Amino acid sequence: MESKVKKRGKLIKVNVDDNYKVFFGCVDKHNPMSLYINISSWATPVNDNEEEYTKCFRNLNKEIKQKIYNYNINNKKDFIANDRTIIDLDIRESGVRFGKKSFMSCEITFFFKTMLPINQSSTINELTEITKLVINDVFNNNQNLKFTKTKK
Repeated sequence: MESKVKKRGKLIKVNVDDNYKVFFGCVDKHNPMSLYINISSWATPVNDNEEEYTKCFRNLNKEIKQKIYNYNINNKKDFIANDRTIIDLDIRESGVRFGKKSFMSCEITFFFKTMLPINQSSTINELTEITKLVINDVFNNNQNLKFTKTKK
């Protein structure tokens, strides 16, 4: 017996920066109450002080949340419910060593006050602007890590 499952999600690959893979998506494209940005890259420590990396990883999450909050306030974007933004930064602290690349994935989920279709150009432009802000102001400004798209 074969069951047919309707595909309800949507995933859009975008090229925002040469050192990161970026996808925008939603779980239900017909009723999009939340959208997400997925940013992935390979992080290489730039110095041999392991204590700095423990602190660095803790601060990355806070910096991302602060940038999104400030973006929403400064640009008077009232469609993002700031208290309902989830940031899932995944980088394994235990495997980070000087000169060795570690995989980093950051998923930012936004819950909106009104529905925003993911395939509208205005929505894609807004998500692209937020992604550029996070990449340029948080990841690229980090003094302890260098990011590249591939492990090679």
